[in-house]
Amino acid sequence: MDIQHIVVPEAGKDYPRNWNAFLDWFGTEEACLAYLERLRWPQEFVCPACAVSQAPYRSSRGRLMCRACGRQSTVTAGTIFDKTRTPLRVWLAAANGCSGWGATRPPGPCCIGFAGRWGARSGSA
Repeated sequence: MDIQHIVVPEAGKDYPRNWNAFLDWFGTEEACLAYLERLRWPQEFVCPACAVSQAPYRSSRGRLMCRACGRQSTVTAGTIFDKTRTPLRVWLAAANGCSGWGATRPPGPCCIGFAGRWGARSGSA
């Protein structure tokens, strides 16, 4: 991995600085999905099936449909959030809380590792 290309997230720009900012950023499930979509596809949606990069059709229940091959996907597919019944706002609050509010860095690996292990073990994530 080329270390020079790693972008360090910036507080207040890439993630909320404090609880009030969190509430502003993630007031709705749609806002959480939009945030995750921006993180997953910073330039433009890339189809996981055919790798075509273009704006998808947006169908019901938050599904994104590739214009080239027709495959449906979601922003959470293949992540620890996939098929969860827990609201994304709860997941994001937990992830942000791991690093402590007002921290100058994003959640650390312990938080991500915990969420991944919890999701894998509980079977309900």
